[in-house]
Amino acid sequence: QSGFSAAPGVSLVFGASGAAAFAAGVERSKFLVAVNTDPNALIFNYADVGLVADAKEVLDAVSGYISQL
Repeated sequence: QSGFSAAPGVSLVFGASGAAAFAAGVERSKFLVAVNTDPNALIFNYADVGLVADAKEVLDAVSGYISQL
């Protein structure tokens, strides 16, 4: 932990397990989207939206959509 604390409006978390040190850094997010292949990952306890999926596949799909805008 760096001692730095933030409260972002939206946090997108890809592949993080939700370990205590990491969770402390994102728990103040106003809206948290988490993507992890492990349906039991602790990060889902903090997420407003959780996707059990491969992060690379989700990022590829999202980047393809954004490039069409």
